[in-house]
Amino acid sequence: MLQTNATHRTDLLEGYWFTTGDGEHPYTVIPDGCIDWVCELSVTGCQWFVYGTTTVAMPQPLQPDAAYFGIRFKPGKAHGLINTPVAALTDTFQPIDSPWECGHRYPWPSLIKKANDFVETLPFQNNTVTETVDGAVALLKQHGGQLSIAHLAQALAISERQLSRLFTQTVGVSPKRFGRITRFQQVCQQLQQPHANMADLAIATGYTDQAHLCKDFKQLMGCTPTAYSGITELRTFAFKPTRR
Repeated sequence: MLQTNATHRTDLLEGYWFTTGDGEHPYTVIPDGCIDWVCELSVTGCQWFVYGTTTVAMPQPLQPDAAYFGIRFKPGKAHGLINTPVAALTDTFQPIDSPWECGHRYPWPSLIKKANDFVETLPFQNNTVTETVDGAVALLKQHGGQLSIAHLAQALAISERQLSRLFTQTVGVSPKRFGRITRFQQVCQQLQQPHANMADLAIATGYTDQAHLCKDFKQLMGCTPTAYSGITELRTFAFKPTRR
């Protein structure tokens, strides 16, 4: 379910999301280069967690009768917001202090308002490191992940070694890994279209052939592209940020 009009902090956020648990069906976290702050709300209260970026799809169990509200940060934008380095969070999660006073239940509009008030207090990130990493992320997305680290470093006037170090420290994965995730995300998006042709999709996304696409996809997602195309609501955004 996609809705709009959440926050104008498009410099930081991909959006907010929510889901509920039934104790049986996990929520599948798909690699996208993002970091999420997640609030678990239950009858006993609320608990906040930070989920690092993932390199493979990870099913997360959901507690029965619990609701989950997430703040999804753009790649590299959660860096420095907590004491734990983002690279140490990759493929894992940990509890964090609540960013605001939290009860056991809130109507979604109230949560959105509290989240908006909170993110408005976060500083704008504007320095040499963020400019370099933002530029690398933008170029990798622009080229569908198909840009060598050598060409990426050259375009940003930085050494390959320094680029890899800054990118990993800020995003949580290397630029090479992020490029692979970016291409994977392109495939995921195309698979949502009816009657997606695997051979054509492989060519369009830079794979050598359909077998290469399927092998890479299964390594990241844990299932074939055909199986994935039948799965819905793996990534449900409740609200996405909009510009003023």
